[in-house]
Amino acid sequence: AMPSRMKPGALILSGDVLLTFDYSQIDFSGDKAMAFSVKKDSKTGENHGVFLTDENNNLIKFLHKKDKETLKENGAVDKNGLVDIDTGVIYFNMEIINKMLDLVYNNKFGVFINSKAQLSLYNDFVYVFSKKATLENYLKEKPEGDFCRELNECREKIWNKLNNYNMKIIKTSPADFIHLGTNKELLEFNKNYTHIINWKKSISSNVEENIHYNINTS
Repeated sequence: AMPSRMKPGALILSGDVLLTFDYSQIDFSGDKAMAFSVKKDSKTGENHGVFLTDENNNLIKFLHKKDKETLKENGAVDKNGLVDIDTGVIYFNMEIINKMLDLVYNNKFGVFINSKAQLSLYNDFVYVFSKKATLENYLKEKPEGDFCRELNECREKIWNKLNNYNMKIIKTSPADFIHLGTNKELLEFNKNYTHIINWKKSISSNVEENIHYNINTS
């Protein structure tokens, strides 16, 4: 299994994604930060993060929920109209995890965890690993909440800790990415993809056997 191939660190997984790929293609041997991508059409990319990489698959730009025109202008769309979409699977080794812990240990916990800053893994952490990112643009990147002094203070500290690291993008193929973040997506999955995980059309209930009821399947 994939965890047995990892060095000590943290593997972050998105809870609203079903991702299928061959884990044997993943090499955890040398990179301190890694993110996994799959190819999807640019329309799908508008609702997710999109990675732009150099020839060695190091992250050079992270485009989070940008429109198709912005993706094209930045060179993120290939000749087939596909982009490298962020799957929500990210790995940090212990060196980077310790850098993140330093942020909390060397500052008051509330500086980073509060209702004003509202830090996001993608906008506030993944972004800083981009080789072409600048502090000026980072501070302008659309946040999870509102722009405010508290957010800028956090971002400046995060930038100083993490910007000198690279992030390797693991372009999984063959692979599939199914997002289950909305009711529409979940219904579509139940209709077309349940055979992937062998779901059955059955209902578990604690209703007594002698009680009759109707099921509306419309």
